[in-house]
Amino acid sequence: AETQFGVTVRASQLGYNLLTRTIDVRDLSIAANSAPDPFLAADRAVIVLGPGIFLGRLSIKHISLNQPRLTLVRYAAGPVNLPTSTSGTEQDAPLQLGILSATGLSARVDDRVAQRSLTVGPLDLSVDVGGPSSRPGVLGPGQFTTQVGGIQTSGTIVGRLAFDGRRLRIEELT
Repeated sequence: AETQFGVTVRASQLGYNLLTRTIDVRDLSIAANSAPDPFLAADRAVIVLGPGIFLGRLSIKHISLNQPRLTLVRYAAGPVNLPTSTSGTEQDAPLQLGILSATGLSARVDDRVAQRSLTVGPLDLSVDVGGPSSRPGVLGPGQFTTQVGGIQTSGTIVGRLAFDGRRLRIEELT
């Protein structure tokens, strides 16, 4: 992951089951090699692989995250805590993902240059990210808080969303 994707992956425990094609990771943390803060952390991640794995074809049927925390930080010097883009380089076909579900998801955007932040969650999320025909999944309901300067606003967010690998589609967002 460090050389191919520019990220450092850490976990306290890794387990797998060949019969169920399941990978179980505890205390997951993923950070860009160039940033001190992880952009994703989760108490637990369970990944279920498709049956093609036995023939050398990697596909993911389901990813389940427990208490995931997404964090986007723009540092005072300008860069963000995400890995640098590899666009323009030759890549294999994109990895096919199935259903992504998250329980207790929270997300935070911290813009240290503009002194603004946005926090959403915890909320539950389930979305089919399998391709162009992705069906919208459930987002929320969950709490959000935004702070701009000294002004803070909070509320509840709910809706449906789908991601096809290129575009995020949001429906019925309230």
